[in-house]
Amino acid sequence: MDIKKEIESLQPIQMAENVEEPHIAESLLQQINDIYAAFADKLSIDSKSNEELKKAMNLLEEQVEDKREQIRALKSDIKRIIKDEQNMQNELLDIFDLIEQLQTFAKTSFNNPLADQISSLYRHTEIRMKELNIKPIKPYGQILNPNFHEAIAAVENPGKKPFEIVEVVKNGYIKGDRVLRKAVVITVKEQ
Repeated sequence: MDIKKEIESLQPIQMAENVEEPHIAESLLQQINDIYAAFADKLSIDSKSNEELKKAMNLLEEQVEDKREQIRALKSDIKRIIKDEQNMQNELLDIFDLIEQLQTFAKTSFNNPLADQISSLYRHTEIRMKELNIKPIKPYGQILNPNFHEAIAAVENPGKKPFEIVEVVKNGYIKGDRVLRKAVVITVKEQ
């Protein structure tokens, strides 16, 4: 209750015609003192409540800052994990490239037992990559798309369209909608 309401709640004093009677003044003074004391108690309670509220707010601010710090740490961990995953994927793609090169070498060297072993390894690796939703980009004959292909050279070829991919130097791969590695290609020069 505020002071105005406290004052309004005072019981009117039956005042005699002579306002200077001491008991009426003392009674009025006592009521004012009582209101003041009640208000002072309320201020003290409100002050205590405010202190408790301030302590609670400080504690809440500390907890929020702790959570922000945890979120910053988690973001940093996530970035590190994503980078590690990308590095691992690149290493796996390089290994797959080596297996492809070995397969080509074994076939061209006419070493059938070696070619069969490497072909088996290649098929097994290809199956595992499909299970991981990693698919090769098949650019041969397509028009260069910088989102999926990286051209390292251009050749003249009158029978082909400008920027058509005529050779794949290094396979590219996608995982879902994300390009893991662009295909490195050679295209037809612009006429």
